[in-house]
Amino acid sequence: MPDIVIKKIESSFEWEAPEYEHHERSNDWYWAMGIFAVALLVVAFFLKSVLFGLLVMLSGFSLGLYSARKPLMVPFGIGPRGVKIGEKIYYFESVKSFWVRYDPPHVKE
Repeated sequence: MPDIVIKKIESSFEWEAPEYEHHERSNDWYWAMGIFAVALLVVAFFLKSVLFGLLVMLSGFSLGLYSARKPLMVPFGIGPRGVKIGEKIYYFESVKSFWVRYDPPHVKE
């Protein structure tokens, strides 16, 4: 779990957290995904479905790239006007619900 830095500035809290929880994939995972994609391409060939084959190739390529990508660190903040995620501020008047759940060491949301 990456370190989350929390600091208090002028009655607001700001911290950074990864945009999603990253799971390291082994080379075996990539090989299994490639074998599965090739098997689906063979099925597409026997079914004579060009569209299905293109969909399998695009999906396999996208899944491989996205699973290897490291998450970006996104700045978050809670201030007197609203909640800040990245560069966008969500004002309290427009937010239906919001919470921060912190129950160490079990839950950090």
